[in-house]
Amino acid sequence: MNKTFRDFIIRISMPILLIATCSSDSSAKENLEVIIVKEGTGPVAVLHSLLSVHYSGWLENGTKFDSSLDRGAPLKFTIGIGQVIPGWDAGIKGMKVGETRILNIPPHLAYGKKGAGNIIPPNAALKFEVSLLDVELPKYKNISNSELQSSIDKGIKIFDIRRKDEWASTGVVDGSIKLTAINKIGKLMPNFFDDLNSFTKKDDKIILICRTGNRSAILANYLSSNLGYSNVYNVTHGIKHWIEAKLPIVK
Repeated sequence: MNKTFRDFIIRISMPILLIATCSSDSSAKENLEVIIVKEGTGPVAVLHSLLSVHYSGWLENGTKFDSSLDRGAPLKFTIGIGQVIPGWDAGIKGMKVGETRILNIPPHLAYGKKGAGNIIPPNAALKFEVSLLDVELPKYKNISNSELQSSIDKGIKIFDIRRKDEWASTGVVDGSIKLTAINKIGKLMPNFFDDLNSFTKKDDKIILICRTGNRSAILANYLSSNLGYSNVYNVTHGIKHWIEAKLPIVK
């Protein structure tokens, strides 16, 4: 099974103008302007939530190039897995149901030098008005340091999915099962899922941890959404935050 980590991302059918042309970066906020037009009061759009939104988009000259409102059908997508342009992933995260935002997105967080078809020209800055209609939270749960400590006390299995060099550099949370998921060049380890299955069943509670919580979150989402694991937990900020809190590790 020779897949890159990005192959975990399962794209869905959606209007071509919103499909990402480059990978989404959770820290991609440089020069992105977010204006809250209307406050929301409902559930929050967190990483890997399935969202339903209405939107309209304009070029800098005021030309409207797309609108779900005109089609009469909201757009559904999962946030943070590259299904939409990076400016959307960064600008919509944290919205509440009922909220409306204006996103002024610079070219490098939209379609960049290539543009999109005959509609979005190269190096185009874009303006979107987005209203969040509904949020379906991810099937896995993010946990804090205190929740991780409580889980350790309960004997729940913890899988540290980092590499051997990372374990040697920082140490691991006591009791962790060391099981590398991704190698240095971003490839999924060929036997990872078979090895995981040798330690646990799909209905067992399992905790995934990596350096900062990004790799483990993507893997947690894949396991729970695509492979039928029903009790997956991700350590939100990874072992980095655990160490910064001066909590115990072993080498």
